[in-house]
Amino acid sequence: MRVGDGILKCVCFIGWTDPTKDLNERETIEGTGWFTAVTESHWLIVTARHVVETAVPQDRKTTVFLNQKDGLFTLDFDHDDWEYHEDTSVDIAVLRVPFDVGDDGDSRDLDHHALDPENFASDRTLADPYHPIGIGNPLYFPGLFSHHPGKNRALPIVREGTIAAMNIEPVTIGAGESSMEIDVYLAEVRSIGGLSGSPVLAYFSRESLNPEAPNDRALWPDWTSDVVFGVVHGHFDLVVPQTATNEFERLNTGICMVVPIKYVVEVLNQKRVLEVTRRLEESLE
Repeated sequence: MRVGDGILKCVCFIGWTDPTKDLNERETIEGTGWFTAVTESHWLIVTARHVVETAVPQDRKTTVFLNQKDGLFTLDFDHDDWEYHEDTSVDIAVLRVPFDVGDDGDSRDLDHHALDPENFASDRTLADPYHPIGIGNPLYFPGLFSHHPGKNRALPIVREGTIAAMNIEPVTIGAGESSMEIDVYLAEVRSIGGLSGSPVLAYFSRESLNPEAPNDRALWPDWTSDVVFGVVHGHFDLVVPQTATNEFERLNTGICMVVPIKYVVEVLNQKRVLEVTRRLEESLE
């Protein structure tokens, strides 16, 4: 699968900074965020809610690690700056980029792309007869590799996998009183953890399963029009007892949970977010 290097510019990293530590130990990266556009010059960052609420200590600001043309820079945000889905079981958080992006705005030489909301998977997209998306469909995930996040730049990688199950029934996570049911797809991922917040894109092989589909290869999309399928929530672990130490080891099963992209759309359509969008659009008139 060859998706194009540009997809790496769609993501940033999310973490926090501890000013009390030595310079080389101050920054902790917890997950991945990605960009989508409200307007051509006004962007939003999307990530998993638990990255902001749980992984980042509540007494610390959220740090977003971005790339300029000449290297890494960071922005700090309060936890209240993020918008969440009204349903607390939905693992989505959204943040407005606090400056204009593009040639006409204060772009700060931002070296990123935004994923187009027009390419978010809808019910109609999933049922498209020419490009059906379902079990076994190839997926790819640009995002953080925690062992090599980069020093002078945020350096994401691309991992790949396949759809293992559609969201026919809710999936139970947690145990006991902390258990909850969530609406997710399941994906088999050829990687260990560290994907939280990454965008999940469904790859078009440039060949249709429908024999009546057009054969003009010029019509087939590149990565810029692959479908944004969802957002990584996390992966399932097996808890294995270790007899020698009387402790437990957590083993990644290789199956991760993907929050459907429709929930990002629902956050964007919430009243507070719509009001911000309206003000942004008015400022362009």
